[in-house]
Amino acid sequence: MQQKHVIESINSIFNKYRQIVKQSGENYNIFKVLNVESNEVRLHSAFLADLLNSKGSHGFDSLFLRLFITELKIDDLDYQSVNVKVEQYIGKVSDISGGRIDIDISDKNGYHIIIENKK
Repeated sequence: MQQKHVIESINSIFNKYRQIVKQSGENYNIFKVLNVESNEVRLHSAFLADLLNSKGSHGFDSLFLRLFITELKIDDLDYQSVNVKVEQYIGKVSDISGGRIDIDISDKNGYHIIIENKK
């Protein structure tokens, strides 16, 4: 009987989680809708870099960058001097390096936020 109770509890938790996901839209993936899920360099990095760039074509200045930095709890980044680069060269391809960083966000103080996109 206890095993049945555990399974019912798990089902209840799973159903509640599924309801939360549905309400939040958490599973929505614009890249999947556009059938470009695996186009990491040309699409994902360019899209994310533009959102995080205060000079991006979105026209919201540093809004997205500030939200991102707030979420990461980073206090020292100088927003006024941020430079966002896509496919930043870091050296030859090796066993430990792919030779490039997908997105490099840096400021005048030498702080860097490195983003690597993965499926």
